[in-house]
Amino acid sequence: CRYRQPAQARPQKGIPQVIELSFKPLRAGLPSGDAVALDVLLRITPAASLGDVVPHRPPLNLALVIDKSGSMRGRPLHEAKRCADMVVDRLSASDRLAIVAYDDGVEVVLPSAPIEDRSRFKRAITSIREGGMTNLHGGWHAGALDVARTLRSEGVARVLLLSDGQANKGQTDPVVIAGHCAELAAADVSTSTYGLGESFNEDLMSEMARAGQGQAHYGRSAEDLIDPFQQEFDLLSALVARKLRLELSSEPGVTVRVLNLFSRDPETGAYILPDLAAGGELWAILRLEVGADVSRGQTTPVRILTASLAFTDREDRRGAAERAVLFLDPLPAASYAALEVAPIVRDRVAEVEVARLADEARNAARRGDWEQVDRLTRLMRETASGNAWVEESVQSLQELARSRNREGFSKEALYKGTRMRTRMASLD
Repeated sequence: CRYRQPAQARPQKGIPQVIELSFKPLRAGLPSGDAVALDVLLRITPAASLGDVVPHRPPLNLALVIDKSGSMRGRPLHEAKRCADMVVDRLSASDRLAIVAYDDGVEVVLPSAPIEDRSRFKRAITSIREGGMTNLHGGWHAGALDVARTLRSEGVARVLLLSDGQANKGQTDPVVIAGHCAELAAADVSTSTYGLGESFNEDLMSEMARAGQGQAHYGRSAEDLIDPFQQEFDLLSALVARKLRLELSSEPGVTVRVLNLFSRDPETGAYILPDLAAGGELWAILRLEVGADVSRGQTTPVRILTASLAFTDREDRRGAAERAVLFLDPLPAASYAALEVAPIVRDRVAEVEVARLADEARNAARRGDWEQVDRLTRLMRETASGNAWVEESVQSLQELARSRNREGFSKEALYKGTRMRTRMASLD
C-alpha cells in the first residue's frame, strides 16, 4: 500500500500575508544571571488584514465511509445516514463526494462525483443496509483511493470515516493502518474519524486522524455525531491555511519543549499543526529551559527563540508567515519574581497539564485502579479552576469515574485530552 508523494513545493513569493505569529511569555522577563524554566505561549492567528470573513471556501473532495456492520443495526445506522444526508445538503456544485460502506466486505456505493444531483447521493445513502463484521481498513482504503483518483491541485481532499466497532477483518494492525493514513496525508488526502459508542477502538481511530492530519471525533450516542459533522464542515468551509509546519530555533543555552505533543514531520522535524480557520487561533505552549549564562551580564533584551511557519493558503499556494522572535529583558531576581503572570498563558498551561493528567487517569482506568483515577480527576479539577470549559470537561470525566465505566472513561479522557492540546481557540 504505497502512494506517490508530490514534490515539496517551495513557498511562493508575493502571496498575501495570511498568518501572524506572536509570543506571549508567562512572565515578561528573565532573572539576570540565573537558570530558569519559562512557559511561553506561541499564538498562530489569521492576519488582521483578513478580518473574520473568508471570501470563499476551497472546493471539497470528500469520501464518506460508513460502518454498516451488524452492531450498527437500527438507530446508529439511521443516525449515520442522517449525518451523511447533512453533508450532501451542505456541499456545493464545485465539490465532489464518494459514498463507501463496509462490514466484512467493502462496497463503493457511489464513486466520487460532482454534487450535481443531490437526490442521487441521498438514494445511495438510503440504500445502505447493515451486514456482518468490521473491515475498517478496507472501507477507509476504498474511500481514500476514490478521493485520490479525483485529486485536484486546489481544494481539500478528506476521508470521513465512521465506526462503532473493532477492526476485525482485513488489515487490523494499528501501526500499519496509521502508516497508510500518513502516506495518504503526504499525498494530500487527509483522514478524519468518528467513533460511536463504547465498543470502537479509540486508540486506532484517534491515531488514524493524527497520522492522517484530520480531526478525531467521538459520540456516546448516534445523535452526538451531528455536532461533530457540522463542526468538521464548518472548519473546512472557513479554512485560511492548511499543511502548517512549525519550526523552532532556540539560542545557545536555551532548550525548548512543545507541551502540546504535536506530531513531527519525519523529513524536516517540523511540528505538524492543525488547519487554521477564520476567526480562530492555534496555539502551542513552549517550556523553555534557559541557562544562567544566557542572561549573565546582559543589560539589553536577550534573544531567546525564533519561530517560523510554512503553510498552504486557500488558493493552494505555499507561503510562509513572518518569523516571530522572542526577546526578554534581564531583571534582578526580586523584580522578576514581582512580574505579573499573563492570565491567558496560565490558562493554556493549565489546559495541557489537565490533558497530561487525563492520560494518566485513562491508563489507571484501564488497569482498574479507580482510587488513582479519583485522585487524578480531583487534581485535574484543581488545575482547571477558573477555566470554565476545562472544568466542564473534567466534571464529565468525574461522573464517568463515579460510575466505574472503564470504556466510557477511557474514550472520554482520550478525546478530551487530545482536544485540550490541539483545539483551535476563538479569537473573540
